[in-house]
Amino acid sequence: MKKLLKYTWIPFVGVFVLYFLFWVLTCWLFDNFQDRANFGDMFGAVNALFTGLAFAGVIITILQQKEELSLQRKEMQDSRHELKGQKEQLEKQAFQNDYFRLLEYTNNYISLLKYNNTVGNDAIRHLFDEFRRKYHEGRGGPQDLQFLRNIYHNFYLGFKHHYLPYIDNILFSLELINNSAIKNPIIYANILKSQIPAKAIALVFYHVICGYANEYQMDLIKKYDLFSNISLDDLIVKEHLNFGSPFSQSEDNENV
Repeated sequence: MKKLLKYTWIPFVGVFVLYFLFWVLTCWLFDNFQDRANFGDMFGAVNALFTGLAFAGVIITILQQKEELSLQRKEMQDSRHELKGQKEQLEKQAFQNDYFRLLEYTNNYISLLKYNNTVGNDAIRHLFDEFRRKYHEGRGGPQDLQFLRNIYHNFYLGFKHHYLPYIDNILFSLELINNSAIKNPIIYANILKSQIPAKAIALVFYHVICGYANEYQMDLIKKYDLFSNISLDDLIVKEHLNFGSPFSQSEDNENV
């Protein structure tokens, strides 16, 4: 198509040359206008030819316009793809800014946390030890989830102002990851998990299994396997790990 349109000028130049030669020939062969007119009438078919060439010119013009429109559509598609790529890059940058700012705030909260003359990770460990002490003071078996929830509820009422904002930030970070349009969100979930201290993730674990996370948060915990790095040594008793099986991806793998 492009090659055809490239040489569309040739027929028109040819027609002009033929017309000029025809005019020169009639002037050379005939001296008066009447003879020239009679001679010209003999070539009425030439007029039809010229008419046909004019029509062909219209067709070629339409083809040229079609080619130009096709190029314009391609340019518009390329522009849309470029804008889409720019939009995705901007969305990724915006997400990363929000995510790493929230992660920094979460880490700073832990480092500044104070409890019982301790700071940071030591404060988290002392808070967890307080929960552990209350659990062992009670009378309940390791498989008694309701007993565990009652103990945690009392602990929650007395100490939530120390650690609850930290847990909320962790769960909100999962929501931020899940609600974004980024590729490979699991990478950012793994970054989050790597930043959570051992006793802190154990505290989050008990917070969740004792019913203090909503359904959407529990789905995200399972989706991103938040408790994959939890250690039995960090739990009050190892049997409590069974209570977290609904939030573990490994549980699904065993049932497949």
